[in-house]
Amino acid sequence: MIRVGMIVNSDFRRDGRVQKESFALAAAGYAVTVFALNTCRPEDEQWAGVRVVNPLSGSLAWFPYKPGYLAVYRQLLSALRREKCDVWHAHDLDVLPFAFVAAKLQGSRLVYDAHEYWQDYDWPGYGGRVSFVRRLLWAAWRRLERRLAGRCDLIITVSEGITRLMAQEFRMPVPLLVRNCVDPVSPAYAGPRLRRVLNLSADVPLVVYTGRLLKGRGLGNLVRALAGLLEMHLALVGEGPMASVLAELAEDMGAAGRVHFVPPVSPLTVPGLISDASLGAALIEDVSLSKRYSLPTKLFEYVAAGLPLLVTGLPEMAALVRRHGMGLVLDDTGPERIKTALEGLLAEPGRLAQLKAGSIRAGRELNWRNEVSLLTHAYAEMAGKPA
Repeated sequence: MIRVGMIVNSDFRRDGRVQKESFALAAAGYAVTVFALNTCRPEDEQWAGVRVVNPLSGSLAWFPYKPGYLAVYRQLLSALRREKCDVWHAHDLDVLPFAFVAAKLQGSRLVYDAHEYWQDYDWPGYGGRVSFVRRLLWAAWRRLERRLAGRCDLIITVSEGITRLMAQEFRMPVPLLVRNCVDPVSPAYAGPRLRRVLNLSADVPLVVYTGRLLKGRGLGNLVRALAGLLEMHLALVGEGPMASVLAELAEDMGAAGRVHFVPPVSPLTVPGLISDASLGAALIEDVSLSKRYSLPTKLFEYVAAGLPLLVTGLPEMAALVRRHGMGLVLDDTGPERIKTALEGLLAEPGRLAQLKAGSIRAGRELNWRNEVSLLTHAYAEMAGKPA
């Protein structure tokens, strides 16, 4: 049996992409171990045939400017050396060097799964001041990515735009595109739904946002827009550093009773939870090339739930939404423009129903059942296993 070692600096319980890929490879007959370096212990557990471990006693930091961070680096490398794998699969740039070392020492294949376009990512700082040393370290990470990309046996990423950017930047063939698609809600789904959780009746307009509550997601303007729509409610399903800021803003705008903070749930249950909302919002701001060409998981969660979408006019998202006729695209995402768009949909229930039908149709194509075959076929070719 071919052994696959995945490495990701996130919480496996909250990382839908890593869950879907690891479960798919396990179902295809691979022995998969995921080193999930931000997952709370127990250190070793089984998830649907996938072994999930976290061998670290501390955090894996991008910038090792404390002695403790270097100790964690050594701890991780020691754990990877002990785990013999035929393929090492790095989820994102921060773990790629460790996967490269493990693959080199063991003569294994190396897969790089870039969830972002790291050569122009909106971090560190969102335009804020960052120390000179920190900027130098970030430049070193980008240079390291360019060097290691040519050593990979397979590179995967999340949108067509990012495949083109990476091919041009690294002077290499176009990477494999595996989007963050999600399977539609099963008719047998019997779990919680938002309206029951929030005690809202079916006639109350309900906008939903899923994912981390971070800057650059248009959430402040969404709350401001809601303040002028007295019938509408907003559910923010997730957590993050913007939560307290958004709660305070909602209070200031007189909308605190209509902005609901819902704790995150298992990624694969998100579509079922949100399936009785009126609309899904993905107002990603154009703060970097990584965001400009993104196709975020939340977009596919809304499609899986059969929801109409309200999205920013960024090229990848806008093209997908327009092609399937499943939502509105906003080139201006100021609060007044968002408010006008939402008011228009409230005034035209027939239009909202039309967009919902477009989303349901899109779900027949944009689902993980279709997308996963790209991953398993590429693995079979790389590993010399019959497809």
